[in-house]
Amino acid sequence: MKKHLYAIALLSVLNLQAEDITKLETSNSNGLLGQSSIGAYVGTARYADEETSDLLDNNFIFGLGVSLKTTENISLGLSMSTMRADIDYNGITGDASGLALSASALYHFFPKEDIDPYISLGLRWVSTKVDMEYQGTTYSEDNSDNGYMFSAGAEFDLSETVFLTPSASYTKVGDGDASKDIAVAIDFKITETIYLGGIIEIELDETNTGYFVGISGKF
Repeated sequence: MKKHLYAIALLSVLNLQAEDITKLETSNSNGLLGQSSIGAYVGTARYADEETSDLLDNNFIFGLGVSLKTTENISLGLSMSTMRADIDYNGITGDASGLALSASALYHFFPKEDIDPYISLGLRWVSTKVDMEYQGTTYSEDNSDNGYMFSAGAEFDLSETVFLTPSASYTKVGDGDASKDIAVAIDFKITETIYLGGIIEIELDETNTGYFVGISGKF
């Protein structure tokens, strides 16, 4: 069993979510980008590594976030995401979990236009825990670390109620390898204050993939 394999996999998925809650919270001037809002999402991750996939594919991810408009172009955000996986494979039993907290600042360039590019910078803290048992032998690992994240993208108005946001992000936490991700998010304006959204995000190095759906609203 590779040392740190499962803790690293958990960290990878939590990094995969670095910008997820931001995308589900935000649309442009017709939506929520740069506006005061709150959002939540649920999702799951699929791992490219076969051994990790066998152990951790039974996972559930949940996140919350809030964004506060400070100027026409700048907003500040706080987010929390958790991940849990029940392990039961070839006699290996246990569970794995993770928690990530983020604080970020977002600048969008053209808040009144149909195409609105943005950049985002932030700080991130991540904690992971793995407890497993195999043939009477217990394996346990508990890690936490902090780092930073950067993302850039653009939101496109497909209509007055549909918004598409492709983006790329870079996240570095602790001494491990940086996570480089690409994502496509789509948001649907349901009412003047309520939005539903979905995201597919791919980590480029490991090709882990996250699938998320969420709800958000202005306040």
